[in-house]
Formats: sequence, structure tokens, C-alpha cells
Amino acid sequence: MKRANGQGSIYYDKRRKRYVARVTAGRRATGALVRRQRSARTKREAKLLLAELLEACAQEARRPVTVAEYVREYAEVFKKPRVRATTWRNYRSLLARVDAHFSGLALSALTPFVLQRAVNEEKSRCTAHRLLVLVRGAMRQAYAESRIDRDPTVGVRAPVPTPKKSIVVPTLDETRRLVQAANAPALRMAIQIQLATGMRAEEVLGLKWQDVDFENRQLFVRQVTNQVGRTVLIAPPKSRASCRTVALPSRLLADMARYRAWQEARRRESGADWREQPEGRFVCTSNGAPVGICTYERAFRKAAKNAALAVTPHTLRHAHATMLIAAGWSPKDVQERLGHASVRVTLDIYTHPLPERGRKIADWLDSVYRTAER
Repeated sequence: MKRANGQGSIYYDKRRKRYVARVTAGRRATGALVRRQRSARTKREAKLLLAELLEACAQEARRPVTVAEYVREYAEVFKKPRVRATTWRNYRSLLARVDAHFSGLALSALTPFVLQRAVNEEKSRCTAHRLLVLVRGAMRQAYAESRIDRDPTVGVRAPVPTPKKSIVVPTLDETRRLVQAANAPALRMAIQIQLATGMRAEEVLGLKWQDVDFENRQLFVRQVTNQVGRTVLIAPPKSRASCRTVALPSRLLADMARYRAWQEARRRESGADWREQPEGRFVCTSNGAPVGICTYERAFRKAAKNAALAVTPHTLRHAHATMLIAAGWSPKDVQERLGHASVRVTLDIYTHPLPERGRKIADWLDSVYRTAER
């Protein structure tokens, strides 16, 4: 007689010559069935094993789902497919914090007080904020699925944000010092491109030679590099606005041509040792290997230290935007050049006051007052 749904099944495995008792213990958040099975030499033993499996499944069904379990499944289903591998590594470390705070706590037992205490206990304000955002998203999903009868994140306060460090953009003389301190040709070329285009470091490292149009003095941002451990990966740009065409100054194009000649010479010298990339990577090591973002940042810090400058690769992006705005270029033009989705980001975050501009404003006000006093 065929068993009803939920009662499991017993079948004979001819290859193993054993009876197998199998039960379905539900579904994962991904929709996949969770099956458990055990085998026996006789059908009678298999029936006993089936009864044990059904009882274990019943006990597990009565066990409440924990906060940590649900948040982990929520992240696997709703977050992992939508983020890059490097971002998912950050989620994994965040899920470890969720386990530390809520391991063993039933989903229905989570209260605003418990969650607020967990947020307050985090030493890093950034981690505390990310923890709250993740748990809030998971709890809202649980409420939508009627797994809980209220949203326990209502009323929970995010940590007070840490004041952002003010960015001091380098002067033209300081940027020249930085370029001179970069002793490797690939590093020097990457810094020059960042200074002249405002591109993100990962965008520069993702460039291919076919992305550079020497005839029309422009390059195309089509991909970026990602790094997971020691593996360098190619990924799409950060957003749709990041896919853009950037006009290039003639002086930079001349430097690019010289760099290309150096790269061709290195290829001939290296012979079989040259690690040719099928996509023709623009920035590479002296033997043709791809350069990851971690390697670039390490070399950049060393060059900045030799130049006695407190700058990062991203500082150059801020410097480029500030220089263009100070020169009177339209914020909309600067926004499109930097690949921002909104001009507000360009103005609020990527432009900074320059001392000389302040003095020019004061001089202009002097002339206004002198004219008014006549």
C-alpha cells in the first residue's frame, strides 16, 4: 500500500542490496526539499528506522526556528544572489556576529530590547549599523511570511554615526611628488590615470587596452576588478552610471603610449615567462600578471609614504572632482565624468573647499565693499 504524504517511504536499493527508509523533513528557504534517510538489511528493520526518522522530524518541527537560523537563510536567499563575492565575504563575517548575539534565541522571542542591546554591544559602529540593517530586513520578511506576529525591530535605534574624517585633497605639487615616488611603471601609470580621470582604483585596474581609444582621446569604463583572497576577478561596474566614456588629456595619452611601449618591451624580454592575459589587461605586473586591488593599495601606500603624503587611492578621486569644480566646470559634467548616479553625491561628498578659493572669495568681497563705499 502506498504511504500518504508525510509518512515517508521505504524502497530497496539494488546496487547496495539494502532497504532504505526516507522521509521529507520540509523545505529550505531556497525551496529545495530536505530529505533524510537510513538503510537496513531487512524491510522490518527499515520500518523501525522509518518510525525513528518520522519521530525525529516531528521533534524538529516542534523546535522553534532561531533568529540566527532565519537571518542566515534570509541572507542566503535575498542577499547572496545580488552581491559580489567580495561583498558576500563581509556578509559571512556579519552572520558570525548574528550567531554570537542570537544563537539559541527563538524567532518569536526576539524583542526590540534584545536587539537594541546587541546593537549597543558592538564595538564597531559600522558593524552595529550593518547588523541592524540585516536583522531588520530579515524580520520584515519574517513578518511578511506571518512567521512572527510583530516586527521586533520597530523602535530600535541605529548607533550614532562616527564623524567622517575630513579629506584633505593634495595640491598639484603634492600629486607630482606622489607620481615621482611611484617607482614601478604600472603603479605610476595607474596613479596618473586616477589623477587625470577621477576613476575608481578598481576601474583603472579593470581597464583593457581595447578600452582605450587613442584616436578619439577617450577610454571606456566597462568592467572593474574584484579580489577574493589572492584571486583577481573581473566584474561589471558598480552601477549603470559607472559605465561611461571618459575624455582624456593629450599629455596622459602620451604617457599611456610610452607605458604601452614599456609593456611590449617587457613582454619580449620575459618570453615564455610572460603571463599573458586573454583580455589584454592594461595594468599588470612586470611579468604580465593581473594586479589586484589589495596589491595596488599596498604599493600606493608605500609610494604615498615615500612622498610624505597622507593620501589613499580614493583621495585622488576626491581631488579630481574638487579641482574641476574649483575651475568652474559644471557639477553635471563632473558627475558624469566620475560616474555618479546623482549630482548630489558629487557636490556633497566628492568636492572639498580649497584654501586658495576661500582667499579669492575674500578678495572679491573686498572689491565689492570698496565699490559700495564710493
